[in-house]
Amino acid sequence: MNTVISSREAYPVRIGALLLYCDNFKASCSRNYAEQATTDGSTVFSNTNKRALKVTFEGRIYEPNNPLYFLRYADGFMTSGTAFQVEYRGTLFSDCYVQSFIAEDKGDDYIYASITLITSKQTMED
Repeated sequence: MNTVISSREAYPVRIGALLLYCDNFKASCSRNYAEQATTDGSTVFSNTNKRALKVTFEGRIYEPNNPLYFLRYADGFMTSGTAFQVEYRGTLFSDCYVQSFIAEDKGDDYIYASITLITSKQTMED
């Protein structure tokens, strides 16, 4: 049996008016449990809730006329608390909010960027 290894192009992701060429995608989610001790020393769970889904896009942003435009744009989303939607490879993430972002200028023709969004809604396209 032969194994074929292939590479793929960075996938373009539109976050509002921002276009990021995504090289790496990560999604994580967890459940929160409230624990309480009983009189006999054991533990019971008194409440539980699903945490918001965290979605991180890492890649490159090409903006030759204003390379650090990403900083103003992402910071504007954080400041305003505006919700938006993002489509990535057939999945629509709606009611997204910017949780954090990183921008690096390494002297290339593009900015390396990472942006983490939180959302509680995602739908798969059929």
